[in-house]
Amino acid sequence: MDNLNPVLNETISWQMFGDLCNDLALKICKDFKPDMIVGIVKAGVLPGAVIASLFQKDFYTIKLSRKQDEKIVHARPILFVPISHSVYGKKVLVVDEIAISGETLQMAKQEVLDKQASEVKTCSLFVKPDGFKPDWYAYESSKKIVCPWNVNIIENENLTANPAYTG
Repeated sequence: MDNLNPVLNETISWQMFGDLCNDLALKICKDFKPDMIVGIVKAGVLPGAVIASLFQKDFYTIKLSRKQDEKIVHARPILFVPISHSVYGKKVLVVDEIAISGETLQMAKQEVLDKQASEVKTCSLFVKPDGFKPDWYAYESSKKIVCPWNVNIIENENLTANPAYTG
């Protein structure tokens, strides 16, 4: 973790991640009472599962991404795993870890609406000052956010600093 560049990146601890999930859920519950939570695979699953636990609601996933094998290969997000028909008639909260352009969150919202959810709202833990703003978010930063699950990777059977955030 010492190699992570604090000038370019903002590293989020597990404690801060938990605190942000709690804060976000408290903001949401003032205006919206979801029947279920949908997390966008991959990183939206972590805050989504936490928020679903806080609300004591069922948790589902949807996979939309520009990436394949951790490399950006699509100009727009592609639907890889659709949402369950269980959203029919439900009030649904769609969760991602960060909203930048908002394209993934908006596509996920539309997929849920297409399965005839009664209402769909969006949230993310992080947003950029000049980026898309979902219905709720927890934290705004202009730096590149390094979530606790991205700090290290496994290389040669060892944990090492993630090269995507060093230098």
